[in-house]
Amino acid sequence: MYHQSFADLYARYRDTATNPYCETATSVAAKVVRPGSTYWSILTGATVVGLIRVITGEAPKQARISPLLILPSFQEHHLAAAALSQIEGRYPNVHTWHVDTIAQETKLVHLYTKLGYHQILGKQTVIQPGMTVIYFEKDVN
Repeated sequence: MYHQSFADLYARYRDTATNPYCETATSVAAKVVRPGSTYWSILTGATVVGLIRVITGEAPKQARISPLLILPSFQEHHLAAAALSQIEGRYPNVHTWHVDTIAQETKLVHLYTKLGYHQILGKQTVIQPGMTVIYFEKDVN
């Protein structure tokens, strides 16, 4: 799923340092068992069409989403928005949600802002020319 979902971003940016497309099965398996790391399947009917990882425990009452992925043939069906809304409801003790994305990916930026995430101004990471990661947070309290 990682390869299929992140292949387009990898083809566009050729980022081998941070793109989940380049993660090995071993590194993903290590994340699955890491304390505070929970993977959730995104379903359409009985079909798994994506994944979302929630990371808790890094700071009190806060959680981070990394990654959120939808298989390419199921993208643009509002599944990511629905998944994020459902996940937020599953963690009533989380008051602040964090997520990051590539600034140049306007559809992803739109997704997060549409769902109430606000860009943390002044916080960004330039991965390479033409590729900058920006950070968002959402207070649900």
